[in-house]
Amino acid sequence: MSAMRTGVMLAVMLVAWATLSAGCSRRLSSSLALELRSNQVMYELDDDFSGTLTFTNRSAQRIRESFPTGRQYNIAFYDSLDIVRNTFPDIEIPAFTYLELEPFATRVDTLDFPLSDYPDTIPLGIYRVRTWVEGHEEIYSEITIGVSGAQR
Repeated sequence: MSAMRTGVMLAVMLVAWATLSAGCSRRLSSSLALELRSNQVMYELDDDFSGTLTFTNRSAQRIRESFPTGRQYNIAFYDSLDIVRNTFPDIEIPAFTYLELEPFATRVDTLDFPLSDYPDTIPLGIYRVRTWVEGHEEIYSEITIGVSGAQR
């Protein structure tokens, strides 16, 4: 009888652990905020996108999140037809694979990368720039920028 009780207790503990593990994504969604800012509203074709990406822990619990894909976040540039014209980071520019934030802490990443990668050039126009946490698209931030062909 005690072996059966031990088995039942073990099964209950495994179910509880699985339930708590499955809730990690929801906890991250309610705890982590993301804010994208650009240093400019208008860019030229040859400019680098520059700005900041701020991660904020809004909870009293420490955030510890691993990203097995090799990146914590993605940034995509959508044109007026909602076609993705450029993404960051790419394979050549890896992002961090682990995020840890103390309760109510922030971390600011500086962004500086080309809008256009040879041979692809981002067309002139207005872009919706969206950033999201890898594996958690509900944690995102969006801004709008323009790309012009004017020369300085």
